[in-house]
Amino acid sequence: MSALDDDTEEVERHFLPHLPPPPASVLEVGAGDGRLAVRLSARGYTVKAIDVDEEAVASALARGVDAASIDYFDMRGQFDVLLFTRSFHHLWPLERAVVQAGKLLAPGGAILFDEFAHEACDLATAAWFYDVPALLDAAGVLAPEKRRHWHRPHHHDRGHAEEESKTPLERWRERIAHDPPLHRGDSMLEALGAAFALEAVERVPYLYRYLAERLDSAALFTRVRAMEADRIELGLLVPIGLRMVARGRQD
Repeated sequence: MSALDDDTEEVERHFLPHLPPPPASVLEVGAGDGRLAVRLSARGYTVKAIDVDEEAVASALARGVDAASIDYFDMRGQFDVLLFTRSFHHLWPLERAVVQAGKLLAPGGAILFDEFAHEACDLATAAWFYDVPALLDAAGVLAPEKRRHWHRPHHHDRGHAEEESKTPLERWRERIAHDPPLHRGDSMLEALGAAFALEAVERVPYLYRYLAERLDSAALFTRVRAMEADRIELGLLVPIGLRMVARGRQD
């Protein structure tokens, strides 16, 4: 099992208790290369996967996923489950994204969010985020980071001296700077809570996930995840992962 497969399995395991029985229909928004969609389909769910990244959609199609490069706001139909896998924070404007979710959700359906609260990061957590990859890179076990189509230039594009002059928290804030801005975790919670019934909100480890595509060793990846979780439990790091489950209110 690869690090990416291990990461996908962890997400599936977390959300399975909140899913209705198969063959419920699932719309995964931000499905990437379709790894999670494949796993849910194998369980008997009827999955439609969408992503704006055409290369990722091509990979999902190659896996046999019903995938398409469709903008979330152009999607039509109703689904028993809406699954946002690290995508909702990109959907702008936030109020319109929430309204669209209400249109796509079938009566009694569930909305699952695998997200992050980037604003919660503090200095110690940011330092961990940069120190761990630096150590793994020095050990020669870390592949270069892939650039995403939504990335603005960040510290990797700056000179070494300029990068070193900034604190880890300053570097983190530069890294997550986007146009339009990424939604804050507290903003998403407020908007979703006003429109839906929030059944579960959990703060979880997240930073380890930036290594999923960069580590060949799943064992090393899971070890980093466990270390982050341990330090969160000790109060040394802030959990910036944010997982939410919501349902339409019964009026």
